[in-house]
Amino acid sequence: MKTGLSLLIVLLTSISFGQKTLFVADEESLEPIPFVKVIPDNGNPSLADLAGQFVVTDLATEVTLKFNGYDDTTLQVANLADSSVILMRISAQQLDPVKVTPGVNPAHRIMRNAIANRRKNHPVKHDAFKYKSYSKFLVEIDPEFVESITEDAKDSNLIEIREFADSMHLFLMESVSERYFQPPLRDQEKVIAYKISGLSDPRFSTFAKSLQSFSFYDNQFEVLGRQYVNPLAFGGLNRYLFSLQDTTLNESDTTYTIYFRPKKGKRFDGIEGYLYINTNQFAIEKVIAEPYQDTTGLSIRIVQEYEFTNNKRWFPKRLNTEIDLRQLLTIADTEGGDDSPVPSIIGTGYTNVEEVTFEPEKVKWAESSVSLFTDENANELSEDEWNKHRRSPITDKERNTYSTIDSLAKEANLERVIQILDVVAEGKIPLGYVNLDLRRLYRYNLYEKHRLGLGLETSQKLLKPVTIGGYFAYGTRDREWKYGGFTHFHLWRKKRMRLELSFQQDVLERGGTQFNATQGAWLDPEVYRNLFIRSMDRQRLAQASFRTDLRANLSVRLTQNYQQISFTEDYRFIDADGLLWNQVDVAESSFDLEWNPFAKYQIFGDRKLVKDMKFPKMRLKVAHGWKGMYESSLDYWRFNASLTHKIKIARILTLDWKVNASRIVGDVPLFFKHVGDGSRVNWNISTPGSFETMPSGYFYSTQQVSAFVRTKFKAFRTNAKWNEPQISLHHAWGIGTFDNRSLHNMYVNSFDKGYGEAGLIIDGLWVRQFSGFGLGAFYNYSPEFTSDVWYENVVPKISFSFIVN
Repeated sequence: MKTGLSLLIVLLTSISFGQKTLFVADEESLEPIPFVKVIPDNGNPSLADLAGQFVVTDLATEVTLKFNGYDDTTLQVANLADSSVILMRISAQQLDPVKVTPGVNPAHRIMRNAIANRRKNHPVKHDAFKYKSYSKFLVEIDPEFVESITEDAKDSNLIEIREFADSMHLFLMESVSERYFQPPLRDQEKVIAYKISGLSDPRFSTFAKSLQSFSFYDNQFEVLGRQYVNPLAFGGLNRYLFSLQDTTLNESDTTYTIYFRPKKGKRFDGIEGYLYINTNQFAIEKVIAEPYQDTTGLSIRIVQEYEFTNNKRWFPKRLNTEIDLRQLLTIADTEGGDDSPVPSIIGTGYTNVEEVTFEPEKVKWAESSVSLFTDENANELSEDEWNKHRRSPITDKERNTYSTIDSLAKEANLERVIQILDVVAEGKIPLGYVNLDLRRLYRYNLYEKHRLGLGLETSQKLLKPVTIGGYFAYGTRDREWKYGGFTHFHLWRKKRMRLELSFQQDVLERGGTQFNATQGAWLDPEVYRNLFIRSMDRQRLAQASFRTDLRANLSVRLTQNYQQISFTEDYRFIDADGLLWNQVDVAESSFDLEWNPFAKYQIFGDRKLVKDMKFPKMRLKVAHGWKGMYESSLDYWRFNASLTHKIKIARILTLDWKVNASRIVGDVPLFFKHVGDGSRVNWNISTPGSFETMPSGYFYSTQQVSAFVRTKFKAFRTNAKWNEPQISLHHAWGIGTFDNRSLHNMYVNSFDKGYGEAGLIIDGLWVRQFSGFGLGAFYNYSPEFTSDVWYENVVPKISFSFIVN
């Protein structure tokens, strides 16, 4: 199979008279070898491009090719036809590219200059630009393995594999996009065309471009979603070993070939490969890299080629990614009984950047918070329109791949399967015309104990513009039934605009805060605190609300409700006339806001994915109770605000912090106050974003502020697969005051002089697939609520974590 060559030979453009365009490839795999040094006997040396393509003039009679790990190859130019492919053989003896010599390392001077000019050469830091790119990604059986299957093979399995591999790929996709950058913040990419074998979902349209970072200048270089420390990052000379391998003199500048890998004894996610540094601005001209000593079972190599564009700056020209998925197929020798050689599954992706212009006319495809979006009807282009974007006509093999996999996907109803998975990701199970809400089946809290229930809602298969649902539940401790229903009118799904009507007879936490802009993550560790809710009141609620996204990073909700709150556990509210109330009627209007300033989002149809959050997320809720509306008896204002943020620091640690603040103006029952965010009970699970040593439901505040900080260090690597210790430091502090205690028939505790605690958690003592177990200890140092016996201030806890790489 010559798939790699067939993809890359088409890069040949118009050829001038008096020169030959040639290609160089590996003798065994027939894959192109990028950046081979070309030395003609008459003329200047040069480097082949990413596709293994180079040009020799008629002035040269002999040409020598050199590349590390391969035997030098010398050929007579007269014996080579135009567009010939030259095969190079891997050296029988592989030599270490690192040459240890006494004295000053000549590579260090070059790397210091490259690091010093890193920001200057970064393509997305200075000049405005616009470009168009074409990307392709295909998955196939290892061509080298297929070539090893002889014509007279007797194994029927091998014959079928060869016939399949000759006729089609396992997967194929193409995309075309335009990108516009205007410093400092506007960076948008628009997918104007995509084609995916078996799929039409736009979320997969950018996969080929997402395989690796756009340039090699960021501190962290990303490959398949995993980040590696860049040798060009500051401090790179301390982390990496560099070795000058070759020097190529060009017409007006010089290209240095430098091998790099992490130094021995350094423990970090590093890469190894070759940097080609050009003396013109000491910029990257080319780079080849792969993860160093990777143990994931994947073999990944990235290749990037830059071009000095518009005589102004170096800019990415081609990006290649090669993925070798080892041992995914096992073939048994049906006649001899011995295992046949195991093939690999090869994934190859490449992106060509073209039509680059600097300082283009300003464009505004979408709001600034959207970094990537898909054009409407981008997947409906005709073949004639596609051929305008492709650099080469589609091959019969590629055409067969699309038609065959599209037919199989249609037969398997793959699009429907993806829709079902979307519903499952929301914590629901599709049951035809209705969805079963898993979150309604079982819950636990200290007030209800075991809460059993059932929740159903209509699916889009039944009704697309409207969702109708309902639920019921029963608590084993309070022995009461709860129920509710809702109707959501989806006015504009792209903006998540909807009108919501709901009714419920249920229980809610006394003093809890309900932010309504968005629902929290299903497996967010902070939801553990719901297990420790001790006090709840009954709520009978009728509500209407309108929510929408004003921008991708800004959501709002307007709500009007009428509710009847019935108090539990002998609590009574005392009004100004001294009357005790066991229930109150309330008419409330509220405004909710969720804002992620400067966050970047990707929009695919009516789906929104957050890509980058560099600033804290802010939540705000303002509510007003209207006395005299219907039978409403309370007049108050409630203000709640929350700031949350996660910061990754140099791949060493992650800092999570949250600040909550609230204030109530007016005389209200405890239900409308703020309960302390405590999560301490007799049995303990560590709950981020809470006071780990504060008893649940013990403190209430009229006004309060609290802050939570958790610093998580990088996990330690051990020889045991089940053990990945990860140390975290916890600190929390808050202060809250309480007004008018005489309006309540019970004494109310508050932390007027502050409440503070610190803790240490060791996660990953035992890990299994996507979850982990650990232990933690927390110490309460509050001025008013500590014991003279130090160990009575210590609270041990179990830590559970979900691992998502």
